[in-house]
Amino acid sequence: MAMTRVMSTRFVDVMTHPTARDVILQCLILFPRQPNEVLYEKVILHFQDLAIHEVGCRSLYDCITLIRRDQRVRLINKITNVSDNLSYDPYGNYVVQHLLGLINKNITKKIMHRLQNQFMGLSVRKGGCLMVEIGMATGRFGAGLDGPETRPARSFPDPRPAPPRTFMCLARPPRPATKFVGAGQTR
Repeated sequence: MAMTRVMSTRFVDVMTHPTARDVILQCLILFPRQPNEVLYEKVILHFQDLAIHEVGCRSLYDCITLIRRDQRVRLINKITNVSDNLSYDPYGNYVVQHLLGLINKNITKKIMHRLQNQFMGLSVRKGGCLMVEIGMATGRFGAGLDGPETRPARSFPDPRPAPPRTFMCLARPPRPATKFVGAGQTR
């Protein structure tokens, strides 16, 4: 389609503009796969430029979600191959977090392998500490990546009775009880 070809000529400029990026995203949403092929290839070609840009990282995030089939696999593989570098960039970090949020065992394993010796450095950075938390949540932090995944132990119901619950209002102190005084009565 001619429209997607025209958009692809200034792809990075459009995808890094806060409002113009919506035009390409709408193309990815509305048009079938065939006309969007040129846009898919541009995303794959310029993913690093997009990942480290304030607006481009959001565009790349959306593209990861919208692109399908083999182009999506290629894009994700290219991003995971440089995930260690992107993790130190405030905007690239956002893209890597999105990939970890896909909850795909292979993607997570590949990213955690790339970040294996960098958790200490990432833990003191603003965006990097979240990467460490995600690594811990996936069960890959501190464990051998080739070993079995860590899973939470199976929990069984506690046979002991639960302690009684007491609720208290934290917003205001309790009022003292007052005796109702009706009409014609005195205290």
